[in-house]
Amino acid sequence: MSIIAERLTAIKETSGSDSIGFFGSAKCTNEENYLLMKFARAVIGTNNIDHCARLCHASTVSDLSDAFGSGAMTNSIDEIKDAMVRQAHHEGNLCDRFKHHRTTSNGGNAYY
Repeated sequence: MSIIAERLTAIKETSGSDSIGFFGSAKCTNEENYLLMKFARAVIGTNNIDHCARLCHASTVSDLSDAFGSGAMTNSIDEIKDAMVRQAHHEGNLCDRFKHHRTTSNGGNAYY
């Protein structure tokens, strides 16, 4: 941690606070992303903070908005358990909550 602190301090001193940026993650809790935002703004002094969803899901949000009028999901995750047909995805790309529903829902009778 001391190496990271030293490097961030050196960069801030030589190039200014806005030369440092932070990138939040969908894998983190809301509280963890909040702490990252507070660290960026209060400790480093920058508003250069973004979130992976804006980049990773930009095309998804755009397509959902075009097709359904909203960039958000049209159904809840909990409704997956009642689906008879689901589109198969590469298992490594699924969020943990979806993986749970995929393996425990509908008595294992859904078609993939």
